[in-house]
Amino acid sequence: MEKVIIKQNNPKISILLSVFNGEKYICESINSILNQIYKNFELIIIDDGSTDNTIELIKSYDDNRINIFKNNINLGLTQSLNIGLDHCNGDYIARLDVGDIMAKKRLDKQLKYLELHSNIAVVGSYFTCIDDIGNKIGEIKWPVGIKYNIFRSFYGENPVGHPGVLMRKDVILKLGKYREKFDFSQDIDLWLRMYSMGYLIDNIPEKLTHYRVIKNSISTMYNSKQQFYQRLAFYDYYNELTGFVSESKIINSYLDLLLYKSKKIHYEDIKFIMSIFSTLHYRFNKKLNLPFDNQYYYSLLGNNFNLNKYLNFHIYKNCWTFFPSIMKKIFAI
Repeated sequence: MEKVIIKQNNPKISILLSVFNGEKYICESINSILNQIYKNFELIIIDDGSTDNTIELIKSYDDNRINIFKNNINLGLTQSLNIGLDHCNGDYIARLDVGDIMAKKRLDKQLKYLELHSNIAVVGSYFTCIDDIGNKIGEIKWPVGIKYNIFRSFYGENPVGHPGVLMRKDVILKLGKYREKFDFSQDIDLWLRMYSMGYLIDNIPEKLTHYRVIKNSISTMYNSKQQFYQRLAFYDYYNELTGFVSESKIINSYLDLLLYKSKKIHYEDIKFIMSIFSTLHYRFNKKLNLPFDNQYYYSLLGNNFNLNKYLNFHIYKNCWTFFPSIMKKIFAI
């Protein structure tokens, strides 16, 4: 690790940004940070072995809140974030990826939220999606409400957008920071470990981060690796909550049905899904001692994955088989 620039202040928030060959977008990201309404922050930038002009562009800024550290070789995002955490002086950690842009009020809004909600460890927000040249191409509405966030964890889905979060630093450190065995999906692993330790996550229903969507030739490989690590994170989460080691093929089948939608769900699948979901739900409530309404979660499960439709179809099919005369009268056939 080569220390390029280090300047001290007493920040409330440390903004953590790792960059590798980001000369095309780095200035847009930095400008959005420096233009924040909330000013008491430091910007910790880890240059992960860039070979372009990234470092020179960063050093062109004359702002004593910017701190730059350079990896001698490319270590990857997970290790770079952990290195950055070691240099963060703030009570809170804000994340941003190169190419993404902060709305001016993001830090102000998120800090006020966490200071008002002591039970929340991480807060995110909605995203505005932008393309390569900054045009709006869509939006992402992350789940709002603690119960809905926890529900998403029960089928391995991401409850919050990593580049748009503000986190309590003490919580991250208690968890041992990011786990470096996760080359991808290190954020999902962190969120699930937070849940298993009793920490909660939520989102502000406002678009406070502009998330850049860039198409590239390695997207298929990236998605494949990300899915592998996302499965691993959920596998560890399930085992931590239940207290025993399950067969990976069972967890993979569960995720295939709900998260990756690998095939159309049938009645036998519903029974299997409900079994795994019920185990997670029961163990979560028991371990964390949180009063959650069972009916609410089962309703979300049914509505989100159209389980009621498949169940009704099964009932209809069997009724037609065993009671054809009754069904004909009901449907006036």
